[in-house]
Amino acid sequence: MILSALGSAKPSCTGLIRRAQPLPTVVSRSVRATGRAIEQHRRFSAKPPNHGLIGSGGRWRWQSQAMAMAGTAFFGLAQVLCETKKDDDDDDDEDGLKPEERKEAPAPGGGQCHLPTYTKAEVSKHTTEETRVWVTYKDGVYDITEFVAGHPGGAGKIMLAAGKAIDPYWNIFQQHFRNGYPLKMLEEMRIGTLAPGEYIAEDLADPYAADPERDPRLVYHNKTPCNAEVPQVQPALQCQNSYDSYYFNSFLF
Repeated sequence: MILSALGSAKPSCTGLIRRAQPLPTVVSRSVRATGRAIEQHRRFSAKPPNHGLIGSGGRWRWQSQAMAMAGTAFFGLAQVLCETKKDDDDDDDEDGLKPEERKEAPAPGGGQCHLPTYTKAEVSKHTTEETRVWVTYKDGVYDITEFVAGHPGGAGKIMLAAGKAIDPYWNIFQQHFRNGYPLKMLEEMRIGTLAPGEYIAEDLADPYAADPERDPRLVYHNKTPCNAEVPQVQPALQCQNSYDSYYFNSFLF
């Protein structure tokens, strides 16, 4: 929610979920699949096989099957264009850190002795565009005013933390630690540091500790909160799937 999906700012095809195939491969596969479907359509339309189908009604049935095959070819193209990313362990970017390491890292933008110090009471006064929108993360103070309108989760969501700490929100929406971009963006927005004694690290409870063990066949895009899908071949091989396959977290605000 707060600064949610900042990782999507990554210039690749979101890098978080999808990865495109090389264009020559896509075009080649698409042309071959579409050509086969068109050829089937022509053969069946010109001379429908005799399987007890009589007159034009039989021909139309075969034409419908041919068109369905063409549709399948186009769906195949969509599948080729975006190849599912199966493991979020590949999401580490140039900072070389794992999600757990990012959670333990100091507030971004620290070590700048020239920055002023603020109390929590002072930060709480900055909650509108007129007063500037400030938030804190660990002992850092950040001016996020210019970022509010572009927040991927919506301006209304990020404003829930205006004048307050974003730490509790990031404890729920842990996709902020999936790559280094959210912390890097925060670093550029730092305007100060909480005064000595104002920040006391809290041992926030893990909101996902009671989550059930999930089916290992799921294709994960994010694990906390869980964002996963059934493998593409699974529905065709098995009509009934276990409850764990479809378990998901729902947060209502």
